[in-house]
Amino acid sequence: MFKASRMAGLDRLTAFLPRAGRDYAALRNLDLAGHPHVSTLSPWLRHRLVTEAEVIDATLRAHPQGAEKFLAEVWWRTYWKGWPELRPGIWTRSAGRSGGAEPAGGRAGTCRPRRGGHAGRDRDRRF
Repeated sequence: MFKASRMAGLDRLTAFLPRAGRDYAALRNLDLAGHPHVSTLSPWLRHRLVTEAEVIDATLRAHPQGAEKFLAEVWWRTYWKGWPELRPGIWTRSAGRSGGAEPAGGRAGTCRPRRGGHAGRDRDRRF
């Protein structure tokens, strides 16, 4: 369960680090109760209670080799989080083409349905 504190996030990171190496690469896609082979750090990262840089640093200290898959996913998350934030116009351009969503309050990354538009499969249905 997510407890909104930096200490809880660091505790979660510390608890996960032994599994961030080869175990993560081999077992992360198994659908097991409690998801024991994934970090579940996303809430702490999303709220910036723990940073990607801290996760990468701790992982490299714990696994100088063998944690490439976990590290690649942290880097990928960082890249895709930053890419649209640096390009706020992408939300309005894609909304105009798809009839789907536009930024809520002008903030990139926060979308709401456009008035008169329907997102997804229902977009082309006529009622």
